[in-house]
Amino acid sequence: WGMNGWVPAYLSLPATQGGIGLSTQTMSWLVAFMQVGMWFGYVSFGYIADAIGRKRTYVLFVLAASILLPIYGNSREPMLLLFLGPFVAFFGTGYFSGFGAVIAELYPTTIRATAAGVGYNVGRIASAAAPFVVGSMAGTRGFGVAFAITGAAFFLAALLLTFQRPALGRARSFLVISFIILLAAQALGRTHLSALSPEVNSENLLVILAPLAFIYGAGL
Repeated sequence: WGMNGWVPAYLSLPATQGGIGLSTQTMSWLVAFMQVGMWFGYVSFGYIADAIGRKRTYVLFVLAASILLPIYGNSREPMLLLFLGPFVAFFGTGYFSGFGAVIAELYPTTIRATAAGVGYNVGRIASAAAPFVVGSMAGTRGFGVAFAITGAAFFLAALLLTFQRPALGRARSFLVISFIILLAAQALGRTHLSALSPEVNSENLLVILAPLAFIYGAGL
């Protein structure tokens, strides 16, 4: 919701409102190409999951989305957007196909239905705030920052799913709490780059994301 609902606005709104000011026709073509990538993402998830495993496929999709979406949100050239769009939609929406299969493997049979229902629908309630958050950030900071926040949510999803083994439970909790605290600190302009660049941007967001990415890779 934080991605698909705001892509047309990002493409068509003028730069003064955070967009890139493309014409309606150009925006329509770019969105249409994204829908093609979305369809292939939905269809191919199952085949990829059968080949490398459902959990690995899910992590691959959301991790790829966490990287591609901020790049897309900081791109201005129509040809580059045309190239990136299908891949963003492929990974950023294709993972929906794996919800049922992945959730079914996370819980024992005795609580599977209840846990899946609660987890899925609580997540939907939380994600309902995404359009408001992205819209608010886009209006004040630009779509580049707004999509970077959405990308961070994708990264967090990959992080949570990866550290499922009990031995890594404490590491998972520590990383998640650290990620939230650091992201909040960045949004408030309280990093060591604040004096030079008080605005949230893709460069100083990397100060937060890069160390966590290394820790994430070490825990795989």
